[in-house]
Amino acid sequence: MRINWWRWILSITAMLLLLAAGCQSPPSTTTGQPANAFFRHRWWNYYERGLSYTERGFHAEAAADLKAAIVQRDRDQRMARTYGMHFVDYFPHRELGVLYWEMRQPADAQLELETSISQAPTAKAFYYLDRVREFRIRQQMKEGAVQTPPPTIRIDAPQKGFRTREDHVVIRGMVSDNNYIDVVMVDGKAVYLEGARQTVAFHQTLDLAQGSHLIRIRVGSLSGLSSRKDINIHVDRQGPIVVVQAGETVKDGPREYRVLVGRVMDPSGVASLLVNRTPVNIPAGTDLPFHVNLDEKTVVVGFSAEDRLGNTTRIHFDLNEGAGVSHAPQPILLASSGPMISLVGLIRKPDPHAPSIQLKGWTASQIVYMDKVVIEGGVRDNQQIANIFINGQPIAKTPLIGMLAAFSCSIRLNVGENVISVEAVDVTGNRTVEKIVIVRRTPAARLLRERLRMSVLPFAQQGEITAAGVAFQDVFIQQLMMRNRFNIVDRTLLDIILQEHKINRTDLIAPDTALRTGRLASADAFIKGSIIETRLGTEVISQMVDTETSEVLTVVDAFIETKSLADAKEAAEQLALKFHREFPLINGEIIDCRDQYVITNLGEEQLRAQRKILVIEEQPILHPVTHHPLGSDYHVLGRARLVQIQKDFSKGELLEVNGSAINRTHGIITQ
Repeated sequence: MRINWWRWILSITAMLLLLAAGCQSPPSTTTGQPANAFFRHRWWNYYERGLSYTERGFHAEAAADLKAAIVQRDRDQRMARTYGMHFVDYFPHRELGVLYWEMRQPADAQLELETSISQAPTAKAFYYLDRVREFRIRQQMKEGAVQTPPPTIRIDAPQKGFRTREDHVVIRGMVSDNNYIDVVMVDGKAVYLEGARQTVAFHQTLDLAQGSHLIRIRVGSLSGLSSRKDINIHVDRQGPIVVVQAGETVKDGPREYRVLVGRVMDPSGVASLLVNRTPVNIPAGTDLPFHVNLDEKTVVVGFSAEDRLGNTTRIHFDLNEGAGVSHAPQPILLASSGPMISLVGLIRKPDPHAPSIQLKGWTASQIVYMDKVVIEGGVRDNQQIANIFINGQPIAKTPLIGMLAAFSCSIRLNVGENVISVEAVDVTGNRTVEKIVIVRRTPAARLLRERLRMSVLPFAQQGEITAAGVAFQDVFIQQLMMRNRFNIVDRTLLDIILQEHKINRTDLIAPDTALRTGRLASADAFIKGSIIETRLGTEVISQMVDTETSEVLTVVDAFIETKSLADAKEAAEQLALKFHREFPLINGEIIDCRDQYVITNLGEEQLRAQRKILVIEEQPILHPVTHHPLGSDYHVLGRARLVQIQKDFSKGELLEVNGSAINRTHGIITQ
């Protein structure tokens, strides 16, 4: 019998095509391409097909495939290896939990989401777990099956009525609620939470200005209930005010001496007063009179006063200079071992002379390397000083009324030029203003140019491309730059590199191309990522990769359920915050040097392996005229990569050394 070979071949081909079509998986929502050309019943085949079913709303089929994937590979994992060098983000427990949530099976959803978070925490899993828990708690509240007391707040520091002179005030405590805390606000600032918790320890540092502050702590739980506690904090960075109201030469028989009468004031309480290094006996209080006897030959008198927080005021007056020390405006009687002394008040007359101001240690203009300065000085007047103002703010709430006044005030500086104004006003209205210019410079080691140089590559977009997805990366780069943590490569430069080397933006998905682009931009590391948009929301996954070692330094993510521009901004802020938290600026010390290695005093709680540090040398700066200390500049001596991290120390391999030999006197700062 003659065989029709052409018909036979066509029949076999048709059968193979039908078989392939039956085995082929539906399109993957994560890649936009088929999960595999042929379905081989491997865990990644089931996972990809389960995601596709989920996207199309086939819940039962999706659940079956995700369960089949879990049977073969039980753990959620980023970059799970499938075959060869092919990797996928694998989260079957998470996706099954989200699926159960859609199917209104909250108990099963909670179990799967908690399992996923225990294995590989992700923003998406935390988001849906919070929704599931909130639903179950509210349902139990309606049924009366759960107690719903408000959250409890415990403040460990500071205590109520707290006074401090510190620049940074730490608010520390614990909040708890069996119904899961999802919001903690300290002074209007949110404490970072990755998912709701039953117990949250918070540690928030606040920069508070001089004066009194009411710090409000507000806590909310998934039950919808909230609690609040307030703390009063008094910030006092001003030294005591010393006012000399009167002075007179007195004769006591053959003995002749000079008497000074005055007040020393401080809202935090006066701790001590020294006149010419001799302690003056004063009671406890905030506004205290004093009188001291000086030898008649005394020309210069030095005052040193300290409050109970440690703020000090130190100044020297030449009693024979200018107006000297005159009488008080009202008679004052002083009891002494000799005859009664009467200081008769001076009748106030027209005064053509304005107060004079002397500032200790400062000239008209100077450069400093510190974030705050102490302005100490004195004022004298022929008549009576009414008050002294620093940058428009009075140093005392009540009139000073004295011939001499000494003050001290700590002032925070902005980077760049700071104009500080000291104004003295007498009781007749005469005014004198002294202005000094202080330029604050950032130490070389803390300049942005020394920070980790970072290139942000265009993010890959998967799924439906929306306006929010397009706007996301612009906002993300803005958020990174606002935090001044990384030295971000200009996007214009990156575009030029892509054009010159004929690199298509879609090609940047390939690891080798992304790595090459980062190196062409002379970056220490680059950030790449994916924006995955599905019908349930948008997940953003981003990696930071070291351009020298090709090692992934960290992976962070964010998730939003809606696709609005406002939510895209929120996701960008979340992502930038997570990168910022992963790379804090920390100072440390070198405790040993061994060949090409340095040993630092920072351990695993502060640092991570493969991160880079700068070796720095401190150079104290003194005022060229007054020799007043102006802070310290820090110069970069070298760069190292951390290769070993232990509990209490770390080991860095030196990558470069700039001139000076590195030794134990040098410090480090994270790059």
